[in-house]
Amino acid sequence: MIKNYTIELETQPHELIIDITDKVKSYLDGVKNGQVTIYSTHTTMGVKVLESEALLLTDIKNFLYKLAPKDGIYYHNEVQKRQVPDNERLNAHSHLWSFVINVSETIPIINGELMLGKWQKIVLVECDPGRKRTYLIQVIGE
Repeated sequence: MIKNYTIELETQPHELIIDITDKVKSYLDGVKNGQVTIYSTHTTMGVKVLESEALLLTDIKNFLYKLAPKDGIYYHNEVQKRQVPDNERLNAHSHLWSFVINVSETIPIINGELMLGKWQKIVLVECDPGRKRTYLIQVIGE
C-alpha cells in the first residue's frame, strides 16, 4: 500500500521550527510495517528529525543566524540583476539555511509505531517565515 497526502499550513513570522510529529502519526492509517517520508515542496523549508527542546531550538536558531545572517551581503539579493517579480523577497539567507537542512526525512514504521528515539521529533524548519507552505507525507507499508 502507498498513500500520499498533501498538507498545507500557514507559517507565522519568526516561526522557525514546527513540530509535526503528531500530524505525521495521524496519517499512518494502521500500517503495521513500512515507512513514512515527509517531503518539503519548497526551497526554503526543510524537514528534520531532532530533539525538540526549547534551549536546543534556540541554539539551532542562533547557529543558523551565525551561518547566514539575514542582513548579510548576498548575490541572490541583488534582484535588479535577476528577472524576478517586483515583490521578490530578499531571502538569500533562507536559501543558505535550507542548504544545510534536509528537504525530506524517512522514518521506519515497525509494529504500527514510528521508530523515533525517546527525544526525537519530526519538524519542519521554516527558513523564510510567514507564508503558505505545503509538504507531503507518503506512507508505504502493509
